[in-house]
Amino acid sequence: MLIGYQSDENTLNLLSTVFIKFFFEGKFYVMFSLLFGYGFFIFMNKPTEEGRSILPVYLRRVFFLLIFGILHVVLLFSKGKLSTMAKLLSPVGRMALTNYLLHSIICTTLFYSYGFGLFGKINTFQGILLSIIIFALQVPLSRWWLRNFHYGPFEWLWRSLTYMKVQPFRKLA
Repeated sequence: MLIGYQSDENTLNLLSTVFIKFFFEGKFYVMFSLLFGYGFFIFMNKPTEEGRSILPVYLRRVFFLLIFGILHVVLLFSKGKLSTMAKLLSPVGRMALTNYLLHSIICTTLFYSYGFGLFGKINTFQGILLSIIIFALQVPLSRWWLRNFHYGPFEWLWRSLTYMKVQPFRKLA
């Protein structure tokens, strides 16, 4: 049994918990740094041990990485996948502060005692699913909002306070 995990957790919840701990709580960074650091060490030492200069090997690798990167950009943009995703998510990005605060308000209402008091009553997988559902609802809501208004409500407030002048809010028809 892993430390910190309940023995009655189902497989999906256990996998969700391990995924979050590995990728988002910093354990992945250590492994990633170790693998890339060791790889870079080998890359730097091998030519010098053989009495060769590192520069030609370095330039060759950078050249192939550049070609690989250019191919990715060309293929993603030519197929329209990246531009479609960017169009879909751009309203959410334009309302980032509002969406962040809305997500926080929804979750505190669900989990804290002044709301539904669900803290500790849902498992990790259900929490991930809830976050995905909230975000999936924020995508069309942001798109709808920005059809009628210049900014999200909190972005509008932030701009108005920053410029010390009330900014235009509603789009004129």
